[in-house]
Parts: sequence; structure tokens; C-alpha cells
Amino acid sequence: NHITGSLSDLDKSIINTIPPGGNWKNVPSSIKSKHLENIRNSGGRTTYYGRLKWDKPSYTIATYFNRPGNGCSIHPDPIKPKSKQNRLISIREAARLQSFPDDFIFKGSKSSQFTQIGNAVPVMLAYCLSKLIKGKYMIDLFCGAGGLSRGFEFNGFKSIIGVDNQSNFLETWQHNHDGEAIKCDLTDVNQINKLISSIKKQNKKISLIAGGPPCQGFSTAGYRQENDPRNKLWESYFKIIKEIKPKYFLMENVAGLLTMKAGDKNLLDLIIKAFTKIGYKVNYKKLNAENFLVPQLRRRVF
Repeated sequence: NHITGSLSDLDKSIINTIPPGGNWKNVPSSIKSKHLENIRNSGGRTTYYGRLKWDKPSYTIATYFNRPGNGCSIHPDPIKPKSKQNRLISIREAARLQSFPDDFIFKGSKSSQFTQIGNAVPVMLAYCLSKLIKGKYMIDLFCGAGGLSRGFEFNGFKSIIGVDNQSNFLETWQHNHDGEAIKCDLTDVNQINKLISSIKKQNKKISLIAGGPPCQGFSTAGYRQENDPRNKLWESYFKIIKEIKPKYFLMENVAGLLTMKAGDKNLLDLIIKAFTKIGYKVNYKKLNAENFLVPQLRRRVF
């Protein structure tokens, strides 16, 4: 997976002007670009066209680290004439910044691999969290590539099932885990019921169900996008946990979950109330990945 996103001639001319730790502000005004012009006019984020530094954590590895103008993903080597490192970080290098081990292989198209890595829970953060939980068998919902479950496996857990609706993600998960990868649309009640039956057929005591149901259907502006199917995903996650009754559940999401709204109510309050009602004691905390063996500035709520 040590391959990079392609660069246009314009992109190459831009990144050749940016020093380690630099960004779009270092690009001379003589270089013309519509994207750059928009950033300059709006005073865009300092991560745009950012070059990494060897002795600092990276910024958040997002799904678009194949495009220099949308984040900080330029290789950290300093500018040198004819340097082969005046490029973007590769898929393997981004995986390292997400603390995936080098023997973890990503499958599917290149664009899918960018998404798999950008959406993953950093492996070593998951490993640190695993030390808070005693158990053996786990289910990995919304599993993606499987960074979260790989971290728990480092501490002796066994992932018996990984669940996602994307074939490429499941191909990666299956290649790197011993459990069964199951394709399932968790907005579909019939498929959810079938999944619950498959879990019960395993006839194992599930210690943990983990996963990060996407919540993009809820707006931080205070209104709900009624027709967005992703609105149902945390409810699907809840339904599975209610039926399987693991000793623990672990839910991960973006920091924006703290302020997301469902109608006129706080979404996080609704989630906590639902799980408390079925007998779980619920705690949550925003964690900074760089405090948990991960060389990356990444904020997530667990």
C-alpha cells in the first residue's frame, strides 16, 4: 500500500514551495490557482496545502489525504532540488499515522483505501481503551477497515464478526481478522434482524459490541434532516445491543456529537437516556489521540 495520490503539474509547482510545517501561506502569489485564490480570499485553515514535520504529530488524517489543497498531507522532507519526496504521503504512511501495523493490508480501490484509513479509529488508541474492559469476544459494527477491533485484538480480544455495508471495507477487514465479515445495511430492519440471528448462532458470550454509527443526518445547526437514512444508524446500533446484551458497548464518533441536535433535543442526551433505560451505566469523554500512542492530532468522542 505504499502508493500515493497523483498530482497535477500545478499541484507539484505549489508543494515545491512549501517548507516543513508550512502551508498555503508560503506559496508565492505568482502561482495562480482558483483553489488557492479562494483560500487566500477566505483566509482558509492553516492545514490547507500543509507539509508535515518529522518531529510533530500530524493533523487529523481525513479521507482526502490524496489532495494537497484540502489538508496537511505533504511528505515532511524539506524542499530539495529534484527531491523524490516532494509528494503526498502514501497510503501506507497515512496508515502508520493512524497507528496501523505495517502487516495490515488494505484492499479495494485506491480511493476506497483513502476512505478506509481516514475513517478508522487509530489502532493504538483502541488498544489503550481495551485495557479498561475485561472480556474475550467482540462484535465490530460499522467496522470499516477494522482499526478499532485490531487494537482490542492486541489485548487478547477475539473479533468474531465485522459488519459494514461496503464491500471493499469488508474485504480489508476479512483479510486482517479471523472473524466473519458480514455485509449488512443497518438502515434495513430485516437485515438487522438477520444479523442479530447470526450473532446469536455463534453461541458465544459477547463481552463487547463496538462501533461508530455515522450521525451526519443530524445537524449541528439545530434541525434534523428527516429523510437522511443515517439518522437511524445509532438506533440500529441500540437495537442490536438491546438484543445481544453484551457486558460492554463502546461507541465512537466525531467531537461534533457533543452539540448535535435531534429536533429540539441534544442527540447525545437521547443516546445516553436510551442505553441507561436498558440497564447500562454510560460515561463519555472526548479523547485526544496524541495522548494514546498515536502520532496524530485527532479528537473523537467515546
